[in-house]
Amino acid sequence: MDFCPMCQNEVSIENASFSGHKRTNCPVCGEYYFAQHFFDNAKIIVCAYIYNAIKNNDIIPIFTDHNELSKPIESNMEIVSPEVLLGYYPKNLSELIDQIILNIAFYIKTIGAKINNVYLTNINDRQYARKSALLKTLFCIYDNNLNQLSILLKHLEKLGYIEPLAIGVFNLTLSFQGWMRVEKLQKDTRALNQAYLIASSKESMKDCRNKMKKAMAGLGFVTKFSDETFYTRPVTHEIFYELRRSKIVVADLTYYKPHVYYETGYAEALNKPVIYTCKNGYYVRRQFDIIHNNTIKWESTNHLYKALINRVLAVLSL
Repeated sequence: MDFCPMCQNEVSIENASFSGHKRTNCPVCGEYYFAQHFFDNAKIIVCAYIYNAIKNNDIIPIFTDHNELSKPIESNMEIVSPEVLLGYYPKNLSELIDQIILNIAFYIKTIGAKINNVYLTNINDRQYARKSALLKTLFCIYDNNLNQLSILLKHLEKLGYIEPLAIGVFNLTLSFQGWMRVEKLQKDTRALNQAYLIASSKESMKDCRNKMKKAMAGLGFVTKFSDETFYTRPVTHEIFYELRRSKIVVADLTYYKPHVYYETGYAEALNKPVIYTCKNGYYVRRQFDIIHNNTIKWESTNHLYKALINRVLAVLSL
């Protein structure tokens, strides 16, 4: 019997149909695929667990660092690279606390469920090594600093998000107040620091898309292009799902298509910040219903990159 690299539950790991990858179906983390040695990096383990805790349940991730895997095998699979995962790590203490309780809720699943027989001990103690590894994942710790874990546990108890801790061996579970916080976070799109990007897929726009992605990733966002999701449900359901969990939307109107206005209109109805960009010479093609919007008109992709960073900083006061 093998163990899930993220949550340490017993699983069966088998070879996948594509070279160098493994497949498992974990009772906590669900079905996923991963490249050999992908989880050798402890921070990647933490970020992959966070990804699973907040992703669309219909999506089966392929955790890979293989560049040649350009497309998933099935339509409901999503390629997830280390670079994408690192964007999921909490940016500050407030995000860290919220993510911890989301992580615990994802693991125990229901009110009243517990993680039994937790004991903070040396990571080299074989009896508790798996449980210590699990706690480090749940608490977003990617080194051997168990003192940090103790501090976070005490803080969560003080906030009332977990049930009071016993001395020595204890059980870990969320309090009712903790579950109330989880419910709020799951409805709150800030649980995912995602930027939803819309741009033409024409070959001539490749550098534009790369610069959009680079600018948003540099500001700490997980980026998702509107045409990068593989759909199993009606496409509008998936688009609305991604827009709801995104913090900001960037839409380039060069070579615009009608669906751009449909998606940005929905985002604006959700009170999401929407930033419009357009290459000079194509600006006049905009529809009248967004003519009032302040649009970044770019001459070069380098100009777009700098202007987009400045606009996002101004809009979100980052």
